[in-house]
Amino acid sequence: MDSSNRNINDAVRRGSVVIGIVAFAVGMGWGLPISGDLRPNAWADMSTTAQMGGMQEGEVTSIGSTTLDVAGHMYRLHPDVTIKDDKGRPMELKQLRPGLVVQYWLKENALSKIVVLLPR
Repeated sequence: MDSSNRNINDAVRRGSVVIGIVAFAVGMGWGLPISGDLRPNAWADMSTTAQMGGMQEGEVTSIGSTTLDVAGHMYRLHPDVTIKDDKGRPMELKQLRPGLVVQYWLKENALSKIVVLLPR
């Protein structure tokens, strides 16, 4: 390889490194200031997730006849609530006990779907 090809290869390599650093910086949000924040918000708080109906996870702390306390938050049960284990098998409210970890979805500010994560 002659010196001109070596210089070209070195320049390409340096350019690739610079492009990689710039891509990383932009991905981390270290770009030029822009009006308004266009970066995605990856750190949504629990209340926003709950309002949007997204899945949440927590430990059952107490069970009532029409309520379930998960991680210190009391939720009412939706009239159409479904309770299943993590294999998809139906469960009943009376099978739940404090200490179980559940994934849950809210609908109309009530628990609409509960998936019990069984210990492995």
